[in-house]
Amino acid sequence: MLLVLAGNARVRVLAFMVLIVHPQANPRASYQLSPVSVLRCRHGGLPELTPRQRHYSEDGARLVQIMTIEMFTDGLAEPRNPGIGTYAYVIYRNGEPLAQDSGFVGDPVSNNEAEYEALIRGLNAILSYSAEKVVVMSDSQLLVNQMSGKWKVKKGAYKERFLKAKRLTESFKSLEFRWIPRGMNAKADALTKAAYYSYLQAKRPR
Repeated sequence: MLLVLAGNARVRVLAFMVLIVHPQANPRASYQLSPVSVLRCRHGGLPELTPRQRHYSEDGARLVQIMTIEMFTDGLAEPRNPGIGTYAYVIYRNGEPLAQDSGFVGDPVSNNEAEYEALIRGLNAILSYSAEKVVVMSDSQLLVNQMSGKWKVKKGAYKERFLKAKRLTESFKSLEFRWIPRGMNAKADALTKAAYYSYLQAKRPR
């Protein structure tokens, strides 16, 4: 990895690179590499690389950034809990949209059942990316703390889905759960509500 610092105390110019030699390249060869990019950061942080900056090839060498999957999940039970349950997940791969889905869970189901249904469907959607780092973000403290092993699982209708989700996590190499405020989960939240109203609309007599 190459780090270049320049400029005054407030502005740093950073260039990051990882060298992976092409299998057909001469391992003893010396490569003249250019940085992936020159990025400016006012507070010394590391900005996210753009899609074009993540991959770069030159003379048999490749510059890459480790990929990260971010998954936002949400579950809903309306107009009361238990009630009509809907789920949603929104998935990004290094900041770029990868997948999203929402739909009906059941009636009646609890909010916790809907939350775990969203997690199960989201994990199933990214099984092919199981070797990459995955961060699951949810505004459900129960889900995040139970999946992280901090809270015990009590008897409840959601327990079966919890166990299913735990089995799914065994397929992933690196998996982390983070709690976020509802305001940071706006898209998944909006999708669960849209799925709820779509269900009500479909049930109305024509």
